[in-house]
Amino acid sequence: AVRDGIILVSSTRHDFDETGRNEVIDAGAVFVYNLAGSQWEQVQKLTTPGINGRVENDYFGRALAIDEYGIVVAGNGHPYDLDGENYLIRSGAVFSFIRDTDNRFDFVEKIIPPLIHRKSYMMFGWSIAMRDGLLVAGAADDSFGLTGDLSEYILQAGAAYLYSRIYGQHWQYEQKLIGVGNQSRNADDWMGWAVAVNADTVVVGVPGQDFDLAGANEVALSGAVYVYDTEVPVDTSCQTGCEVACQTAQETCGNSCQ
Repeated sequence: AVRDGIILVSSTRHDFDETGRNEVIDAGAVFVYNLAGSQWEQVQKLTTPGINGRVENDYFGRALAIDEYGIVVAGNGHPYDLDGENYLIRSGAVFSFIRDTDNRFDFVEKIIPPLIHRKSYMMFGWSIAMRDGLLVAGAADDSFGLTGDLSEYILQAGAAYLYSRIYGQHWQYEQKLIGVGNQSRNADDWMGWAVAVNADTVVVGVPGQDFDLAGANEVALSGAVYVYDTEVPVDTSCQTGCEVACQTAQETCGNSCQ
């Protein structure tokens, strides 16, 4: 990611902390570079903060985003809640940092899904996007619906989570987005593989989706993109966004949202 004389480079398989010590396999790290004249200089190394922050297979840096206020960094393998407790393997987390006057970043808060949605192997933070006071985090392996109940379980159907910025530097959970409509939520859809946000529009990639706009004409892994208008009130009716489907087998439309 790059913005305003700052480059962020992630290394999800990096094993060492800020001092180059304390090896933890695949904990991950993000390297911060500032533009000094015509040269880029490393000014900071970020690793997973907090209690039980750096753990094996965190993959800190799996996704990241930057805006004028700060950065968000995902560790889609991170297994702990806000207090560093309640281990759920590869549930995932997103970490928010605020920019200081020297273009360095200070940790502000850890973001995870609400309790009813936090599950093992959901990979929250597989993708993230941040813009215009909105944060979207994809969870491509999320297998649960809007209630978190087992009756809605569809293996790796995927989902995305929407947050809004409050008080300048904190993030408030708004809603969970899932596929709706005929054949719009299926096993191995991987909704949330990629996400993008602009103004009041959220775009979510669904590379495993097999069906066209009508939920017919199955073409394996043709993919789709779901588009949501965030101005609609927060309830299930807001998830009637249009589906833009690719029609050729193996195109994997929705693998990348720009």
